[in-house]
Amino acid sequence: MPSAPKVLYHNIAGVTNLKSITIMESYNAAMSTAVIDCESTTLSLGDSISFNAGFSTSYGKMFTGYVRKIEQSLPEYRTQVICEDELAKATDYFMASNDPEKPFERKNILTENLIHDILEQAQITNYAYSVPLSVTWGTGSKGVQFNLTTAYMAARTISDALAWSIYADRNGQVHLADVKPYWTAESIDFNWDLNDQNILSISHERSTENLRNRVVVYGVTGVQAQASASSSYLPAGFYKTAVIASQIIDNNTLAQQTADLNLTRFNRLTEKAMMAIEGDYTVEPRKFATVTESYTGISGNWFIYQVESKFDSSGFIQRIVLTK
Repeated sequence: MPSAPKVLYHNIAGVTNLKSITIMESYNAAMSTAVIDCESTTLSLGDSISFNAGFSTSYGKMFTGYVRKIEQSLPEYRTQVICEDELAKATDYFMASNDPEKPFERKNILTENLIHDILEQAQITNYAYSVPLSVTWGTGSKGVQFNLTTAYMAARTISDALAWSIYADRNGQVHLADVKPYWTAESIDFNWDLNDQNILSISHERSTENLRNRVVVYGVTGVQAQASASSSYLPAGFYKTAVIASQIIDNNTLAQQTADLNLTRFNRLTEKAMMAIEGDYTVEPRKFATVTESYTGISGNWFIYQVESKFDSSGFIQRIVLTK
């Protein structure tokens, strides 16, 4: 006998006649978003929202954040509730000093503490870090300064320089971590095989579009560095260059670290795989999967870069972007 159809589950309060839920999560996005499509809602702008979703036999936390926009229309009697995660507060908080001569400034401060102080400006206090290097910022006479920028862009400037990542998890905690968008030797979270009927489609592409095998760094006056390496994917002696320029890089040691770390991140063939699978609430960016499929050349270990989760009358489907 055929198996019974799976029943969708969610615990979103304050919505009537739910039509769909779409959750978009991505490694490099400023924040995750959730769009709730329903007939009506009692939710209001600024409300905190956190919900579980999945199948009735297997579900868990998929989003925590805030209601950012509500759209209603007739004659469809349709309401869309657009939500963004904790980092929305950092993207909205504009760091503008009362006195332009006295911007936000920190001296001789470790990366993790600097990010903490920046996020605190936007009232983000649920913060954790896991960083492999002890890096000190603001060693010059002026320290490290930010003004007329968002708290998110200030934090990203710091994390990008070190090729690290800043993101909010599904429970609303913001993380600073050394997360690279490819597999090295991390443990595998998922094993997917094309013969598994839960996999609906796969495609695979290879490109040198994002490969950079030379990185040049410019900091304050007199501070600069560069790192380069040959690439077997480019013509002999040919270099594609990335430039990182920031006044917060105030010594040559930091400049060289920035160049070396970003060369490691950029000097690699871009491989991307796109998959559609029957939904699994545990699938999320920054985890790792082994995929087995011979025709497209996709077989191997992959980093989960992006996940779009869609719940509607047709079921629970996830569209996943993998990178290596």
